[in-house]
Amino acid sequence: MSLRGIGCGSFLGRRLVVTADQLTEADVSGRNVAIRLKWCAYDVRSTISDVARPAGPTEYDGIPYGELPIEEVDWTHRADYIRTRSLRKGRPEFDVEPEWATQAALDPKGLVGDGRSESGETIRVVGRSVLAKEVLTVLLLPKEHPPAGDWWDVNAWKANNGERREYEDQGGQQ
Repeated sequence: MSLRGIGCGSFLGRRLVVTADQLTEADVSGRNVAIRLKWCAYDVRSTISDVARPAGPTEYDGIPYGELPIEEVDWTHRADYIRTRSLRKGRPEFDVEPEWATQAALDPKGLVGDGRSESGETIRVVGRSVLAKEVLTVLLLPKEHPPAGDWWDVNAWKANNGERREYEDQGGQQ
C-alpha cells in the first residue's frame, strides 16, 4: 500500500501533519498507521500545527511551574548523550551521569520553568545533585499531557553562573 499526500495523527499527544516525502517506512494495520520518519523527533514536532504551546511564562499545560509533578525521569534514550557532552562539544565540559540529573530534577528546592524549546514541549529544572556536587540544569519532556509525574529526559548540563545564583537566591543550598 502506498501513502500519498498528507497524513494526520498524533505525536506526544499533539496533532501532527506528515507529508509522504517525510516517510521512510509505514506499517498499516486496520485504522492504525505506524510510521518511521526520515527526521528526528525535533523536526517532527516542528511540523505540528494548530496546537497551543504547553510551556508558558508561568505555567505548563495550565499547571503553575512550582506545582508540576516530577516523580520519575526516564533516561532510557538519552543517557549516553548527556554522558558524552565534552566529546560532542569537542572541548572540556562537565559530563553528567543520569543519576545526577535525576537527583537535580527531583530537588524539592529546584527551580522549574519553560525549557525554552522551539516546540514549547520541554521544561527546565535547575537543581542540586549531591552526588555530582553541582547545580545542574535538566530539560524534561512529559510522557503525557497534562503532566502526571513521569518525564522523558532531554538534556542535562552544569548550570551556568546566572542559573546557579538564581537557585541559591531562591533558597537552594551551595
